[in-house]
Amino acid sequence: MIPDKPAGIDPATGKTIWEGASPKHRMNDYASPLIAGDKLFAPREDGTVFVASVANDQFELLSENNMAESVIGSPVPASNRTLILGEQHLFCVASE
Repeated sequence: MIPDKPAGIDPATGKTIWEGASPKHRMNDYASPLIAGDKLFAPREDGTVFVASVANDQFELLSENNMAESVIGSPVPASNRTLILGEQHLFCVASE
């Protein structure tokens, strides 16, 4: 489950590097979030995938993407793309 206040923690010191707030909703989060590069991808069971920037030790929510079907699998990095498995489709997300 994705916490209401996701945070990046330095494993060596235990200090918080960045902290943010995820949008509140009653749907469950079954998939693990993924950090790829400086982006955090966090899918929710209802098919909404949140993308946040975690660059420069800051958290900034960039988008909420409705995949139009349930997503319970964790995003997977693949080269310069991110794969997201929906209930009926495999989505491939890449930057322009």
